[in-house]
Amino acid sequence: MTQQTRRDDRRPNEARLARRIEAGVVAGAVLAGRMTPADPVPEADLRALVADGCAARAELVAAHGGLVWLVVNPVANRTGPDRDELRQEACLGMLEAIERFDPARGCFATFALVRMRLRVGEAAATRLGALGLPAKRARAWWQVQTSRAALEASGRTPGVEDIARQSGLDAARVGALLGWRTTRPLTDEDEIALGEPAEERGPLVEELLQALDRDQRVLIAHRYGIGRKAAGSCAEVAQLLGVSEATVRRRERAALAVLRRAA
Repeated sequence: MTQQTRRDDRRPNEARLARRIEAGVVAGAVLAGRMTPADPVPEADLRALVADGCAARAELVAAHGGLVWLVVNPVANRTGPDRDELRQEACLGMLEAIERFDPARGCFATFALVRMRLRVGEAAATRLGALGLPAKRARAWWQVQTSRAALEASGRTPGVEDIARQSGLDAARVGALLGWRTTRPLTDEDEIALGEPAEERGPLVEELLQALDRDQRVLIAHRYGIGRKAAGSCAEVAQLLGVSEATVRRRERAALAVLRRAA
């Protein structure tokens, strides 16, 4: 059996799974009040469709689990970020692909690889957000660092113009990227507010804070003035932690989502 034949055999099953997933999404929207069906549908039937859609999504993911490492391993070998972190990004890319997949336009694997490589590539370029730069600028930053290292390895002390010629980037852009400060590691001084006695914060606040990881607790403490700290703006917290404002906003949204689930 040829590879093309195997792909063709998979497509009818992928189409069935896609229809089940779509039916589950629509049923969920009806249950949430975002859609109104033409004819009344019993709630039990809607919930069954939602459950079946989740099962179909899990089946589609399981059938393409090999794609995850196909995407992750080359990037991890080349750039060095944690494989498990990159694996999570690849899985998120696959889930995004599932939401957009149209079986009439081709096989799922081909479609999903694009989203997965995009997510993993951006995560690697930004060092999983630690660099504090958008993905496009992060790639340019690495290009500048690589060019500078190559020139220094040849025994030269390169200037901005030298690096610009080596990297093929504009000199002004190179200068700005060379001046970029990467994220500094958090220290115990950042956790002054978190060091307050639990009774001064109240049991509910203490319980919610424990749902966050260390970095999230520090950011929320600075952002909302927990303990003795005054609440800080996104710009102030970004400057304090050595990251971009966009990174602060993104991490804050993630932390608040954790807190909502914990509450």
